[in-house]
This record gives sequence, structure tokens and C-alpha cells, in this order.
Amino acid sequence: MRVAGVTLLGAVCALALASAPAGAIETVEYRAGISQGQAGRLAAIAAGPDGNLWFTEQSGRIGRITPTGVATEFVGSPPLLAIAAGPDGAIWFSETLPDAGDGLGHITVDGATRAAFPIGPPPGSVLSLVSGPDGALWFTLLGAGPNVGRMTTDGTVTRFASTYGPSQPEQIAVGPDGALWYAEGGTPIEPEHPSAGNTFRGLVRITTAGAITPFRLRARSVHPFDATSGPGRALWFTASGPVPQIGRLTTAGTYALFDARVPRNRFLGSIVSGPDGNLWYTIGGGRVGRITRKGLVTVFRTPSRAVAPGDLAVGPDSNIWMTDPTGGIVKIVPPRGRCVVPALVGLRFARAKRRLHRANCHVGAVAAPRRTHRGRLVVQHQYPRRGARLPAESAVDLMLRR
Repeated sequence: MRVAGVTLLGAVCALALASAPAGAIETVEYRAGISQGQAGRLAAIAAGPDGNLWFTEQSGRIGRITPTGVATEFVGSPPLLAIAAGPDGAIWFSETLPDAGDGLGHITVDGATRAAFPIGPPPGSVLSLVSGPDGALWFTLLGAGPNVGRMTTDGTVTRFASTYGPSQPEQIAVGPDGALWYAEGGTPIEPEHPSAGNTFRGLVRITTAGAITPFRLRARSVHPFDATSGPGRALWFTASGPVPQIGRLTTAGTYALFDARVPRNRFLGSIVSGPDGNLWYTIGGGRVGRITRKGLVTVFRTPSRAVAPGDLAVGPDSNIWMTDPTGGIVKIVPPRGRCVVPALVGLRFARAKRRLHRANCHVGAVAAPRRTHRGRLVVQHQYPRRGARLPAESAVDLMLRR
């Protein structure tokens, strides 16, 4: 709402709206011990039960990185896409099995013992993997349905078919209600298909017994990708499209969408509930976004310059870890403290920026008269208002006048 409001004011006053610059956070990228170039191509990351982070490389390696950045790689079977800590204390991942198609493998945290199990027909590639509340592994598949599966730690597989038409699940997560939830971005439907024109896009709930309930998003051109359990006992999800958005869906089916504050058609990736009580999500181009439970968004730069967004996990050190698809792991330290928004109306732009910096905030979107140097302009409106208490490094939007 706040971006739309600034845009409306800008239109009335013939102002130009600049996109919000990225804020500053503490980050470090680790590449030592990780395969680089085509041999790397990092995919997913997950926190392990051993106090380390574990990640996959599409070229066929499994990696482990300590909170201090020491990485170790183990040989796997490509392609390796999904990874999760299992209910048995091992690390589980997707892999291709000789003469058996795709399957799930697991490795003990010391790297000494491995085993693998096929997922069974029809064939498909495992996209996402999570440890369920029932002591089993749950996964989504790319390929012919049924596209959602459950595997026990002894390798017994059950597959579940969609009840709402053609399906292509994306990422899967455990919800706040003890069920599994996955994003459904919509699968292309041939014009002659009976379901053509009714492609389903939304989130889907599946109980541990296999009962499926779809929740359709009525917004047009919204393509959900990843979901996580977050504040307010709700599911928070990323949704790409012409206007990339972050969504919040209650378990009763009520949803809200928030502008992700990134360029149009930019792809959004993983989303996690951070240790600071906010949601964090990845953006192509090496950036991450943070959204509060009230929908206030701030975008941050990271050392990564990968075009595709990476995957996120919350580490045992209470930091956020992100894969860099080009061959690195980025540690993101969430800003501590508060941004207490100062009074800015009436100040020249340069002075307003300095005051925001001292208040642990930064400049967000700026609406300004065209063809006028900003240094000569004065703040006419600000959002949020003076005195608002926000997470550290939050963006404050400004409207400037001559």
C-alpha cells in the first residue's frame, strides 16, 4: 500500500519515483573448499543436526560448511537439487540412482555411511524435500503425477495425486497446523484440455494422511514458488510475476499480497522465517529482501552477483545462510536493534539521509520532481511516520519538493 500511495502522489505532483536502493547489512561469502564454475552450481541448503549447514551442487556433490566457513565436499550422483535434515539424524537429498531413476539418498553427518532409495514410478525429478511432523520425508516432483510423495526412513514410498486438476508443485514446507503445505505455480495446460483457462495457482495443504485442500489465489499473474511457516501462524510465500510479491495465507484461507519492491518480472526464490521475527527471501541479482509481519519491505545487497536467486536456511548460529549459484555460500547477519524513524519533513534531502543513517534507518523509494538535482530538494512527505519503531536498517520512503 505504501508504494502505491507514493506513486499516486508522484503522479499528481508530476514526480519521478525511484526504486528503493538496497540497504546495508553484514555479510560474508565463503568459496574456499567449494567447487567453482560449472563444477559447482550450488542448489539447496539446510541446517543439519550437527550444528553445520549442508548444501547440494547440481553437478553431483554434497557439501558441509561450518558456521565459521570451513567447507567440505562429498561425492554424490547428479543432479542434486533438494536437501533436508531427516528425522533420523542423517542428511537426506535427491539424486539419480543407477538403473532406478530418481531417488532419495542419505548420508550420516560424519560422511561415513550412505544409502539410497528409489521414489518409484512414474518417474520424476525431486524438486523439494522436508522432514515431516510424522517422522517421514515429504517431497515434490517435476514430471508425471502423482507429484507429491512421502518416504519413511526405511525407503517405503507413498505418492499422492492432485485433486484439483493438472499439477506442478514447487517447494514444500511444514505448516503451523502440523500439515504439509506446498506452492502450486500453475502448470501449462493445452488449449483443448478441459481445464484450460482454469490453471490453479496458490498454496495446497496436505495432511500426513494424504488429504489435500487447495487454496487458490484470485490475483492474476501470480506464480507462487516457496512457502514457510511464519508470524501469526500463517504461511508466507514468494510469488513471481509482472509485479513480484510476498504473500501471507492463514490456515483458514485468507490471504494478503505485498509488493516485494523489486523490478518487474524479477524472479523471487526461497523464503524463510528469520531469527529476528521477520521473513527473508531471495531475489535474482544477489539481493535478499526482508518483510515484517505488517508488510514493511527492505531490500539488501549481498556479495553474490548470481542472476538466479539462491536458497536460504537459518543456521544454528542464528544467522541466515544463502547459496550463491555461482559457487559460494553467503552468511547474512540480520541487523540488530531498531530503526526509530526521525522527523524528516522540511529537511533538505542530504540532511534527511544523514539523519536516517544516525537513526539506524536508510532511504527507501524517493519521489522527486523531474530534471532537478536532489541536493536542492526538501522532504515534503515521509513514510513511515515520525516515531515509528521498525527493524534496524528499514527503508523510509520520501517525497521531495523544490
